[in-house]
Amino acid sequence: MTASSKIPDQTRNKSDQNRRKDNEMCDTTVQWPADVRVLREALRELNEEHEKMNLGDPPDTPIGEINARKRAWYRSRVEYLDAIKDLLFRRYQLDGIKKPKLPTLRTKHD
Repeated sequence: MTASSKIPDQTRNKSDQNRRKDNEMCDTTVQWPADVRVLREALRELNEEHEKMNLGDPPDTPIGEINARKRAWYRSRVEYLDAIKDLLFRRYQLDGIKKPKLPTLRTKHD
């Protein structure tokens, strides 16, 4: 036997440990409020729709129509994101969590 065959392979153990840590991190999920979950699901569907839209249109589709669909998609996406943000903000206000105050800059008075 050679000396190298007696040395245990530490890199494999480390990669297995890292893989386990990654799986543990994936298992921790955020519990979103029901309203936000519905909006997030709708946003996910909207993103899937956008991916399908990006796969390509028939060559005879007018540019104006393509751009109009993209603008409509973007507007609805922004509306969903704003609704999610508003619901989360409202929830945090109800829970009594206040936004931290930012430190104010002090000026020297001569």
